[in-house]
Amino acid sequence: MVIKKSIRKKVIAGALAICLAILPAGAVFAGHAPDLAGNWAKDQISRWMDQGLISGYPDGEFKPDNPVTRAELTVLINRAFGFTETKKADFSDITSSKWYYSSILQANAAGYVQGYEDGTFKPDQKINRQELAVIISKLLKLTASAAAPEFRDITKSAAWSKGAIGAVSEEGIMKGSGDGNFRPLAYATRAETVVILDRALSMLNADSDEYVIIYETPGIYGPLSGMSEVDSDVVVSVPGITLRNMNITGDLLLGEGIAEGDVRLLNVTVKAIE
Repeated sequence: MVIKKSIRKKVIAGALAICLAILPAGAVFAGHAPDLAGNWAKDQISRWMDQGLISGYPDGEFKPDNPVTRAELTVLINRAFGFTETKKADFSDITSSKWYYSSILQANAAGYVQGYEDGTFKPDQKINRQELAVIISKLLKLTASAAAPEFRDITKSAAWSKGAIGAVSEEGIMKGSGDGNFRPLAYATRAETVVILDRALSMLNADSDEYVIIYETPGIYGPLSGMSEVDSDVVVSVPGITLRNMNITGDLLLGEGIAEGDVRLLNVTVKAIE
């Protein structure tokens, strides 16, 4: 796959209101979670938390080593990639009363994930790295690698995943563990998922000129201390949002119907890109 690099590398959002979050009830939207100290993915996770793009848990932690379930991953990807179209899916183990029901229908329409031969989706099953490699490969429409991936444990991966593992590793989206292994059967963690999707979105955006971050859930966004650099246009689409400690290099736009006082800006500078 040939990618042209743009002058400025950005995380794409289109006008799709990226939340990029697996949102637990009462989630913490901004700030630096204490359990990220020393974590290898701290920079990416903290940056996304600062911009309100991913959330922590009500206890203030991010829990970077928690595994991600198949249902949670569909919610995260649909928000990140802006998938809204649904397609009926006759999975025997999901019902319309479940919180993830519409998200799985969106994933089915987008075609990046499938069910199992027994007719189930297994929404609560933890997703492993070989499965994630296949999903990322489908999302980016990568060509399966003809060469066998050069990982010591590649024999442990399923035949249907080897081409995708080769493709995502060649593009640098998913990497090995440093000891020559890919760990295809290991569960994907929240930290890994953030970093991998960050790389995937950056790759998609390599030749894109514009992107927008849209805040559509009331809350406080931005770091408690220090400054967050927001290299994009920002849209506030609902009242009850506070932005703090941000340098916005694009435009700051308010949605229709938002009146004076509905949005608070605390130590926010805005400099539109010429």
